[in-house]
Amino acid sequence: MSAVSDLQATLDPSRKSWVESANQPANDFSIQNLPFGIFSDSTNAARRAGVAIGDEIVDFAALQAAGLLTVPSNAEVFARDTLNDFIALGRDAWRSVRIQLSALLSRDTATLRDDAVLRAKALVRQADARLHLPVDIPGYTDFTRRKNTRPMSAACSAIRRTRCCRTGPRCRSATTGARRRWW
Repeated sequence: MSAVSDLQATLDPSRKSWVESANQPANDFSIQNLPFGIFSDSTNAARRAGVAIGDEIVDFAALQAAGLLTVPSNAEVFARDTLNDFIALGRDAWRSVRIQLSALLSRDTATLRDDAVLRAKALVRQADARLHLPVDIPGYTDFTRRKNTRPMSAACSAIRRTRCCRTGPRCRSATTGARRRWW
């Protein structure tokens, strides 16, 4: 099978997971929807990459350490506090990881499902986890966290324009550094 058809197979609506909460219709994180992110938890404060499935988070670093998740050149990109290094590997790496995860989490695959010790290392309840920003954007300033300022989108603050977003010309003041009151 080609990588594209393998990727399309991950979206098959009949595919089910051994993580039972992922099979519930009301759950946003089914085996067809595996959102990548950065998390930490009370037993391991280190930020690391993972994916939500059902009411769990799968720890990529634990899977990579066990040899169940591989990336090109076997780079250690999952035990980092952002997804930047993983994203830099490119689309083929992302697809490969999604295909590997979908296979590991599939009801038909016993590798992770039947290994209680590895499952205890690799699965974290979402309720016990803390989510973090997944990507570090150099030069980004979160203007929405400052007091007495109007909210601004990341794109607006990162792109030098005289007119953008709903703030219009005022956006230029924020991106060029000119001092001007916003309130």
